[in-house]
Amino acid sequence: AVVSTQSGHYGRETLWTINILSQFMIPAILILSSFVISTISLARRAAVLSEQDKKLRRVSVTITLFTAVFLTCNIPCVVYQVLYTISLLTDYQPKNIFITRYGLIVCLVLTNVVSSAVNPCLYFLRMKNFKTWTWKKLNFQSTDSHRSES
Repeated sequence: AVVSTQSGHYGRETLWTINILSQFMIPAILILSSFVISTISLARRAAVLSEQDKKLRRVSVTITLFTAVFLTCNIPCVVYQVLYTISLLTDYQPKNIFITRYGLIVCLVLTNVVSSAVNPCLYFLRMKNFKTWTWKKLNFQSTDSHRSES
């Protein structure tokens, strides 16, 4: 009975690892590939000539920045999962129980919170319409606009 319980335990861990790998590792690899391709494409692009080219370049840079933020925020989760997978394959058990039990949860929460907090800042910095809308909603209009209304 003990053997089947241990084998079932390892089976659950293997399924859990495959599940986590499919949720975090595969998307991270795809997004990293997209980031590398976008960065190379932006670096190789010739001088910007037309207004349309300028807009396309600005959009491309914005997308690349969002991708970079996502990757940067998710690095701890990916590293944790790689180390956890290695520990399962080698039967190495870390001595720090907190990391073993709560590491992935902490990584997931922190990475999502940081990424979610940075995204509106990027929107604000990169998108003129969003910046204008935000200033209007917050009633931070310039003093010149107040003078012209008086």
